[in-house]
Amino acid sequence: MGFWNRNNKKSLFKKGNDLFDQGKYNEALKCYEKVLEMDSNYSQVWFNKGNTFRQLGEYENAINSYNKAIELSPNYNSAWFNKGSTFGLQGEFSKALECLNKTLVLDPDDPTTWFMKGLFLKEDEKYQEALECFDKALKLDPKYVDAWLHKGNALNFLEQYEESLKSLNIALKLDPENSDIWISKCGVLGCMGKLDESIKCFDKRLKQDPGNARIWLVRGIIFKNFEKYQEALESYEKALELKPDYENALNYKNEVMELMNF
Repeated sequence: MGFWNRNNKKSLFKKGNDLFDQGKYNEALKCYEKVLEMDSNYSQVWFNKGNTFRQLGEYENAINSYNKAIELSPNYNSAWFNKGSTFGLQGEFSKALECLNKTLVLDPDDPTTWFMKGLFLKEDEKYQEALECFDKALKLDPKYVDAWLHKGNALNFLEQYEESLKSLNIALKLDPENSDIWISKCGVLGCMGKLDESIKCFDKRLKQDPGNARIWLVRGIIFKNFEKYQEALESYEKALELKPDYENALNYKNEVMELMNF
């Protein structure tokens, strides 16, 4: 390849990356494709092309691009990781885990990979295995907030409520303004049968984050579970006021209205 082609290839690759960073994904793709016309064995461009397809929601094209990057560079750890996470986005958890296991062979001390593996195991309702992965992530990074959060959620699914609260309280110490953690904590209190404590928990967070429709939704779900249908309805309506196209809130609202014989 001549000098000018090498320079042009680097320039186009940089331009594609800049466009990607600006959220101009279709334009970035065009740049990457031009680079690959010059050098089809450029594994990093295939990887970035995969990332671009993923941002566009074109998951099959993303996986095909990651496959090409891996074909050219079999130990391309980031390509294995992103391929796995893309399978996970599609709900193909067994394929996702195969890729993440390969990533862990290449780098067994990466807490993010252990966390992601745990996350997909949790989504696949394999809660005990998920806990083991979250614990490995936390051993490597004790301040990994999302690992504490999802460990708490997995423990909740296993009905280990006290242990769940311990994990969630650690997460809150690390990130006290994280509404997702507050929602999980309030939900666990509800699962423990502590309605008053659960609602106080929701209301405390709502003082800080009143525009969060998800808090209102889950608050409604807790009321519904205790057959407090009027209070549930009011929470769902508040969620819909904040987010009119909130499908989950609308479905729960319709369900509770049926229970109230509206």
